[in-house]
Amino acid sequence: MLLTSILAALVCTIVVAARWYHNVQVRPLPGQPPPPGPAGLIVFAALAAAAWVAVVIVACRDQIIRHVDAATARVIAHTELYGDAREQEGIFRGMAWQAGEGSAPTSPQPPPPPPLPPRSGGGHVVPFTRPPSPGDSRS
Repeated sequence: MLLTSILAALVCTIVVAARWYHNVQVRPLPGQPPPPGPAGLIVFAALAAAAWVAVVIVACRDQIIRHVDAATARVIAHTELYGDAREQEGIFRGMAWQAGEGSAPTSPQPPPPPPLPPRSGGGHVVPFTRPPSPGDSRS
């Protein structure tokens, strides 16, 4: 896509240069109407500018994709290394436990959840108490 954008930008730039040269070289003969305005030159200049902006956008997109691919490859490599290390650690712990040299492997238990407030028709809604405002007379 980058090559296509560069080719389109180059073609548009060459057309702009040719139209510019043509607009400068055309001189009306005496008694002839003046040549048409530079509308074609303006259109092709706008197309050339848009094509070069497309080239810049495609180049930036390609760079971003390369960086994302490299970062993804690093994350995958580190994940595989971590998984291998954990697997080896588990194998060694199991071998030590089987040989009677260590305690049985245990996984850490999560702490118990906090007790729920009593149900009062509102489900498990925790009441939110606000401090009384200074002008509140219901205290």
